[in-house]
Amino acid sequence: MPTLLISRKFRRRLLLILLPTALLAGWWWRQSWPVPAPPLQLTSISGEQLSLAELRGRPVLVYFWTPDCRYCIQEMPALERLYQRLSPELGFVLIGVAMHHARPDQVLRAVSQMQLSHPVTLDPVRTLEHALGPVLATPYSVLIDPAGQIRARHHGTSNLERLQQKIRKLAAMHPPEP
Repeated sequence: MPTLLISRKFRRRLLLILLPTALLAGWWWRQSWPVPAPPLQLTSISGEQLSLAELRGRPVLVYFWTPDCRYCIQEMPALERLYQRLSPELGFVLIGVAMHHARPDQVLRAVSQMQLSHPVTLDPVRTLEHALGPVLATPYSVLIDPAGQIRARHHGTSNLERLQQKIRKLAAMHPPEP
């Protein structure tokens, strides 16, 4: 019976082609299909109770960060300005989630120094991270449309102009009910 001999070099090349292709296909599939956001209950550091299910009808950006992430700290004031501009106009909600390894005192200090008015919550047991992740690095954002569907996930700093366009588009697709 003849056996098929495949050289080690050919197998290596095949693996180098197939593995990235499979990873890219998986990433694309996960990014391209809207999936329902989990009905999470959150408590902000100010004691405010939030529920993703109760925020239906409004575009929501969940932003994972840490006080020691310089990109997060640089981007946060711009996100706060976006929140202050779009919240009254579109009902936009921005929720900051401090990662599990962030010390609460550092989070409180950073929120105070940046004068953030949007809700910020701690995630000490990684509930939000597991539900909305995987969070491979910070900053990491999850955009949820007014129908409660996850529309985008993004690692790294955001193009704020493009983000604003996405938020406006989602709000227009799902206008609030009278």
